[in-house]
Amino acid sequence: MVKRWERDISPTDMKFTRAEVKLQLWNMPEHCKTIVLRKKIAAKDGKVKECSLFSAGPGKESFLKATVDMEITEPLRRGITMGSKFRYERLPTFCYACGVIGHDETNCGKWNRKRRTMMPNQEIGDHGSPWTQWEQKWILKEICQTTIIQR
Repeated sequence: MVKRWERDISPTDMKFTRAEVKLQLWNMPEHCKTIVLRKKIAAKDGKVKECSLFSAGPGKESFLKATVDMEITEPLRRGITMGSKFRYERLPTFCYACGVIGHDETNCGKWNRKRRTMMPNQEIGDHGSPWTQWEQKWILKEICQTTIIQR
């Protein structure tokens, strides 16, 4: 990962906790197919820098592509419930076990390589826990209720 050097800070003191990540939102429910709502959903992961609506082709589904400045010490979300998926473009080193950028499964403290499972007493984070599924439903409901749907 690369970060712009700030002259006031020693390079050894710089923290790499945020990065710009390209995110695609696919399979959104019909009532969330406005750019306003999709942008709000993308903003739940961080600050949206760029945002554009694309179509996969004539008669095909549209998807939102956003550049999001996000916290990379937290696991990436797979998507939101209701069949929606997030796709990430050109991620640097990424752990498919815990969902965090910066290491892979071979260097993950939560992943048991022999058993191919999470270590005891480790939560799987944003990659499928019941808490996360509830939280994602709540976030989507909150966004949809607080935004006037414009088509």
